[in-house]
Amino acid sequence: MEKPLGPLCNRHIVKQTTTPPSVSTIRSLYVRFGTYCRKNESSIHVSIREEGRVIGVWRIDCRDLVDNAYREFLFKEPIEISFYPPTWEIEIICTSSNVLNGVALFYDDEDEKSTFSVGPKKIHGSISFDYDCTREAARFEEYNHVGHIGLISVIVPSYNCSKYIKKCLISVLEQTYNFVEIVVVDDGSKEEETQETKYIIENLKFVYEREIKLTEHQTNKGASAARNTGAKEANGEFIFFLDSDTVLRNDAFEIMLDTLHNRPECSYSYCRFKWGDKIILSSPFRPEGLKRGNFVSMMSMLRRIDFPEDGLDESLSRYQDWELWLRLLKDKKGGVWIEDCLFESEKRENTISSGGSISDKEARGILALRHPWANIPIF
Repeated sequence: MEKPLGPLCNRHIVKQTTTPPSVSTIRSLYVRFGTYCRKNESSIHVSIREEGRVIGVWRIDCRDLVDNAYREFLFKEPIEISFYPPTWEIEIICTSSNVLNGVALFYDDEDEKSTFSVGPKKIHGSISFDYDCTREAARFEEYNHVGHIGLISVIVPSYNCSKYIKKCLISVLEQTYNFVEIVVVDDGSKEEETQETKYIIENLKFVYEREIKLTEHQTNKGASAARNTGAKEANGEFIFFLDSDTVLRNDAFEIMLDTLHNRPECSYSYCRFKWGDKIILSSPFRPEGLKRGNFVSMMSMLRRIDFPEDGLDESLSRYQDWELWLRLLKDKKGGVWIEDCLFESEKRENTISSGGSISDKEARGILALRHPWANIPIF
């Protein structure tokens, strides 16, 4: 389980050894700082050594830290890692001598295979950090795909959401990357809501001279069923499930697609986003972290070839997205994180994506039974 270690102050020197990913180009290091972040005069020093040689050193003011979020430490020059990656030692020091002025550092206390040190003390677990890196694609191996090359199938499930769907669809129609098809799935909305949605779609088709397909469920079947219906009608190389109360930044698809093209070994790209007045920070992709909790939105750019033939699990009323990412992870298919905030959603109750009456603990229990290999914690 990931939890904060802290507060850290002058007497604490935190060290951990790690092996960077092989055959990659590393641009920066991400470290997650936590719940004791203070607006004070103290500072953090981070360094990386390789066989005693310093290859990266940074100093940041604690006032610049965002609580419970990853902080990027950018290398002066990208570092090329060969097939035989070195061993790096990461060292983190806080200059504060006052406990109240310290900061926390997140770590995974369930990673019993790894240890790190806080001064002379050894702790079982691993510091929460990751790299921004580009891995080299497999040599002499073409990437397989299905659907029209480069086409994004945008699937918009909608349930009594005519109030929001116009802004949502306009944000798709005005993307800088506009090789997209749009499939709206009305999931058994009230008759007046369905009629209003039809009117909005016909109006946008006329104004933008673009096709928008509408498919209707006669009864409400839930978010997963609506998304599966849309996926069956998708013709693109990529799928993007977009909630109807969400508005995209106009370059969202361009950024997500470029990121995915640069990481051919990844199945999907995902980002930060705004939900109501709250920024959902997300985090860099870590397989062990995904086993403990979901940090990947359903609104991710997904290679259609990697979307399961049987689609999303329609029997789940909660964590359908997490269950999908776990299925892909079991097949060694992961994602790549984008630090930018690329869309914002209305904060509403009883949306098409809501978890219904099932509790977090109950939902975790169901996932733990379906994916025993992941050792999902239930609390």
